[in-house]
Amino acid sequence: MNASLSENIDKYDGKHTDVLEEIVKKSPTHSDIAELLHSFNRNERTQEAVSWVLKAWVDQGCQIDDTLLRQWYEFTILSGTWPPVLHLVQALNTLTLSKSQAATMGKSIIEWTTHENKMVRAWSYTVLYKITVEYPGLFKNAQAILERGSKDEAPSVRARLRKIEV
Repeated sequence: MNASLSENIDKYDGKHTDVLEEIVKKSPTHSDIAELLHSFNRNERTQEAVSWVLKAWVDQGCQIDDTLLRQWYEFTILSGTWPPVLHLVQALNTLTLSKSQAATMGKSIIEWTTHENKMVRAWSYTVLYKITVEYPGLFKNAQAILERGSKDEAPSVRARLRKIEV
């Protein structure tokens, strides 16, 4: 799998996920995840493909160690496009975060509650809520942010917030 992983990512055309789905069918190793992250910042299309595959692996139960999760988070912050952010926050909703990770990533998650993309905002609220449940008091303004979202957000985002019972 390692020899062709980057090549397969490069085949992604930005629309059709069949090549990505083929990658996801294989159980990833630590080195597969590291190789994907190594190719993350080549271009926006690659960033989207890599984050899509990582999120799919997480959905299948793959655990990502602290170092690789930190790299994924740092690359996502630098990416500047919304799909990698969405994929990361969706994965964070599934992954178990340490208090240190939650504190580090939580600052960006709070910022992403005001992202221009509604799906990014909705999932960011979800992860912020998850962090406040797991680590009460970590972010003093979290409850106010969640309440603001429940009142002021777009209907689709408010619907997501109702599902988490803010």
